[in-house]
Amino acid sequence: MEEPTYTPLTDGTVTLQRPTEADAELVAALVRSSYPHITPWMTWAKPDHSIADALVWISRETDPTCHPFLILDDNLRTIGSCGLSRLDQSNLVAEVGYWLAPEGTGSGYATRATNLLLRYAIEDVGAHRAEMWISAENEPSRRVAERSVAQFESTARQAMRIEGRNHDAHCYAFVKGDSFEPEPGG
Repeated sequence: MEEPTYTPLTDGTVTLQRPTEADAELVAALVRSSYPHITPWMTWAKPDHSIADALVWISRETDPTCHPFLILDDNLRTIGSCGLSRLDQSNLVAEVGYWLAPEGTGSGYATRATNLLLRYAIEDVGAHRAEMWISAENEPSRRVAERSVAQFESTARQAMRIEGRNHDAHCYAFVKGDSFEPEPGG
């Protein structure tokens, strides 16, 4: 898989934009204000998320294969983030992740962002497969995956450890050749 030339991704409603160092303060503040909403699912989030923490994500320090994005709504207001991580070069597989601040939920922004990210993974990065692993107990994230163009594949029993206990994990995936057009009602 390759590092694509970057331009913002948009479907006319949602825009995915690469964060820069100048966005670190905004990202840190958004994580702090969203902390009660995104925990326990976003295990990296902290109630005192700092600019330094945001810079680690922006710089891809902990995962050089990461492709981080800010999610902007139709007013170009930052409402969350998403990205590709754990890119497996041997098998051409990328993992998709996303989260929204409370003010960004309920309008389909996460689903739109996920679909943009899936297309980016396949067409720009060169992944053959993009997948989401979601706790069976994370109802909002599961609903996003179900409405996206990805397909439910399996439940991995007790495969995800969150807050000291194991959860079943649902796998949703999009494979090169699948349709980027959502199913009716999706």
